[in-house]
Amino acid sequence: MTYSKKRILYISNDSNIGGATNVLYTLLKHIDKEKFEPEVIFPEEGPMVGLVRGLNIHTIILPLKWWIADRESCFYETYKDLIERSKKLASIVETEKIDIVHTNTSVVIEGAIAARITGRPHIWHIHEILYNHPTLTPYLPLYLSGMMIDMLSDTIVAVSERVRKGLVGANLSRVRVIYNGIDIKPFDENKSIRREIGIPATTYIISTISGILKEKGYDSLIETAALILSKRKDIVFLATGSKQKTYLYEELIKRVYELNIENNFHFLGFRNDISNIIRETDIVVVPSITESFSLSAVEAMSYEKPVIATACGGLEEIVVDGETGIIVPVNNPHKMSDAILNLLLDEEKRLAMGKKAKQRVQEFYLAERYVSEFEELYKTLGKKKLLSTHDNLILDSLIDVFCEIRSLKSKEAYMNSILNSRSWKITALLRWLNGILMSLRRGIW
Repeated sequence: MTYSKKRILYISNDSNIGGATNVLYTLLKHIDKEKFEPEVIFPEEGPMVGLVRGLNIHTIILPLKWWIADRESCFYETYKDLIERSKKLASIVETEKIDIVHTNTSVVIEGAIAARITGRPHIWHIHEILYNHPTLTPYLPLYLSGMMIDMLSDTIVAVSERVRKGLVGANLSRVRVIYNGIDIKPFDENKSIRREIGIPATTYIISTISGILKEKGYDSLIETAALILSKRKDIVFLATGSKQKTYLYEELIKRVYELNIENNFHFLGFRNDISNIIRETDIVVVPSITESFSLSAVEAMSYEKPVIATACGGLEEIVVDGETGIIVPVNNPHKMSDAILNLLLDEEKRLAMGKKAKQRVQEFYLAERYVSEFEELYKTLGKKKLLSTHDNLILDSLIDVFCEIRSLKSKEAYMNSILNSRSWKITALLRWLNGILMSLRRGIW
């Protein structure tokens, strides 16, 4: 008996190289092409689009807008054409004979609505901790956003247990955790970051690997570096990652010069030789304010490097405090500097932590396990989940709210339209009752 391949349409929120798109690329690279036929929607041309095309995977460019956006985004631009964008995507689903729609990250909703329109199963792959996120802000209340994610999904996948627990409004019993996986890349023996920058062999290297974003905690890292360099000068800090927010980068550079640590703190920008930088690093630091997972921590551990990280979410599931690294409080330069200095003084402990770190990666975070879990999920995903009449009414009303704000130009008008809209008023009682039921049942579900 022969079986046809399952055609899976992946919806990417971004066309650049970064955490969520790197995870998607790993899945696309290793998925069994004899059983599954992937296609990818990207919002625009970009570096990741070229990498995916290099895998001989069909890509389609279709503008998408974030419904959970950073604080600089215009909510009006996000919602004014939401239904039209979703219908275009639904047409692609039908034309390409897609079996499953897989939305990569919580911030785009068009794939979920398109799956609902076409009656296809939908997987929502959540990479973010939205509660108290420093930049991402749902335009709907967090509880209602979680309800919509739940109602528009047949399966929700979280990248960590912390992400799962943070999905306020969703039925957490329906959310499964699949940890991200990585490929361990070989070193290029001909490259040396010490030689490139001129770092003496006797100088310790402390590395941070992430894009320059507010949530990555670079401001705290700079203060940490200043405390350490006030005590000893044989340490260099390397910050590797794209300068995604130019104004933030300029503020950080200014602070580095104000503290007179510019000779020992280097921003390297985006690099494609991360493995070589890690190879010559003594300790990798992850100073994030919030982190749902952390590919950089896992990559560092795969090369037998101890990781000092903040207690900000998914990192506590990756780094075992005292065994594979050290966990310190968020935004606490004194605790972070103490942890770095103490670990530098104990080479035996650093090496032991590094070996245990690699063992942990091999057990939990390799690409083969990660891809295998998704393949099993795709195989077991059957017909689309049917919503109750109650849930359909609430979901349709919430989507109606989006349609009713197309002509609005300000956040005040947006909020007034929601509170005064017919769909919001007619579902008020349902929302109130549902809130009471959720509160009563939370201990049982």
